[in-house]
Amino acid sequence: MSQLAIVTGHKRPRRLRQGSGISRRIPRMRQFCISGPFRRLLCTAAHLSAAVPATLCLASAAVAQEAAVAEVEARPEAVVAATEALPLNRLEAEIAFRELIGSEDYIAAVAIGERLLALELAEHGTQSVATGRALVELGEVQRRAGLLEEAELSFLNSIEIFRAVEGPFSENTIEPSIGLGDSYYDDRQFRNAVSAYNEARTTQRRAYGLLTEDQLQPMDRMTRAFQAMSMHEEADEQQRAAMLLVERINGPSDIETLEAIYRYGSWLRSVYRYEEERIQYERAIRIIRSEYDKDSLLLVTPYREIGNSFRSQGFESPRGASALNSALELLEERPDTDPVELAEAIIDVADWRTAFGTPGSGHEGYLRAWNLLGSAPDGENLRRALLRPRRANAVFAMNMSVRGLAQNPNDSNAVDGRVLVEFDVDPYGRPENATVRESDPPGFKDDAAVRAVRQSRFRPRIENGQFVFARRQGYLISFRYIPDDRD
Repeated sequence: MSQLAIVTGHKRPRRLRQGSGISRRIPRMRQFCISGPFRRLLCTAAHLSAAVPATLCLASAAVAQEAAVAEVEARPEAVVAATEALPLNRLEAEIAFRELIGSEDYIAAVAIGERLLALELAEHGTQSVATGRALVELGEVQRRAGLLEEAELSFLNSIEIFRAVEGPFSENTIEPSIGLGDSYYDDRQFRNAVSAYNEARTTQRRAYGLLTEDQLQPMDRMTRAFQAMSMHEEADEQQRAAMLLVERINGPSDIETLEAIYRYGSWLRSVYRYEEERIQYERAIRIIRSEYDKDSLLLVTPYREIGNSFRSQGFESPRGASALNSALELLEERPDTDPVELAEAIIDVADWRTAFGTPGSGHEGYLRAWNLLGSAPDGENLRRALLRPRRANAVFAMNMSVRGLAQNPNDSNAVDGRVLVEFDVDPYGRPENATVRESDPPGFKDDAAVRAVRQSRFRPRIENGQFVFARRQGYLISFRYIPDDRD
């Protein structure tokens, strides 16, 4: 479902673990996270070709039995049955593992991942890079399956192995450190997530040097975690540092630097800092005019982003309309312009007119884009994605009233709420028949959500070159609220 006005949030977080660094939280090797039905793979010679150190078993039989019961209760019966006939051959297990990941059957993939880990332990023991790699892969499928505590232990143990074998700043620790951060993030342990991501970045800098774009991945993830804690200044610091890092590596006028400016601008829009966002695009325009050409096609991107920034803000500024028209004019002046890029610029102008103009004022542009896309490779799929989408595309989204909502969405007392609004979109992009399909808590924000949808405008749907009704569209509006504060 599309989202009209969202205040993000999840379940109430658990108490954070103690310690500010990964090294303080790494468990000993005896804590290998092998779930119940598979502990015998580590402890029974019938399943292994070599003896496995007893320290790899998880202590008492009572603990193992309890974990095994929980494992059976949590998994589908078919998966539990399949564990009785796991492939013994490494190649078969590898193939099955990749196929299950490809089909996103992560619970079943965990079973095969544990089998692969057992094989690595039997062949190489605990102090090997191969065992560490098997733990990393197991940890990732555990995380995707929602087995977050198990994933955390798998990543932590892989980090310990790599450090023991290759040294404290082994580059092999980077991937599990990021995976550990992702597990902590999914578990709402945001401070621990920042610590893990920062550890990954520190190792990257030691392994590859201070000027490497590999750092961007953990920096983006740290931004997300800081945002989740409402630490906005820290989040902004990460994004600005990422942009400046790319500029230092490539120079102020390189294409990669321009892309970094656009990424930073996109982030600023995501946190509703529209004016600062547009300052970044204006900076990009100055660079392009100075280092390339005043009529360079590189100007199309910042022009479009400036216009769409104003529209996302709901601000009908002449600067926004002028920027969108400038992008379109640049493309129309070139006889060899890519039809898809031209169609997208035309749709931007049509969206602006639909958002702020009279009903139907964007129709001419939409039809022109429809015809252009028909001549492009894969044109039907592009038409479907841009002008015949399954979900309503808001070109002007009215925010829902925040009355009664948590001022800080990450307040530990706040809980999740949502309203699903169903409606039709007429051929002019106007919503009709808006009703609440479901809500939680019932009735709390129903009227406000319906009002927001009714005041919004949507890109009209085109079928076979004709504007038609888009029936039964849905908008899921999520929010956070403190139950005692409800009116």
